[in-house]
Amino acid sequence: RITAEQIRRNPALILIDTRSVEEFTGERDLDNQPGHLPGAHNVVWRELIAGPQGYLPDKEKVEGLLAHAGILGGDSIASYCRSGLRASVGYLVLKELGYNVALYDGSYRDWIRHGFPVENNLVH
Repeated sequence: RITAEQIRRNPALILIDTRSVEEFTGERDLDNQPGHLPGAHNVVWRELIAGPQGYLPDKEKVEGLLAHAGILGGDSIASYCRSGLRASVGYLVLKELGYNVALYDGSYRDWIRHGFPVENNLVH
């Protein structure tokens, strides 16, 4: 597990936001503060499971998703979502495939509760 303070103290940490694209961009606002943690990459949790049974996908698929997001195998990663549930899928998949990953179980709600900055893709 990792905390908000640990994330803020580690600028080399790669953040994976496992929420929907709409939540990540800020188009869908569930917390009155739309967006994502600064510098985060969006890898939707549903893309990290295989089929309706929810099996782990093959390693090549996950590596492709991460590469598309600009994430390499040797990176230190933290998985987050809104409250930790979807992030746990990201954590489990990446951990099983040998990635160096931590779970930010407080996730986005904890981050904004601390008053830390967020980014979004909304045009003002």
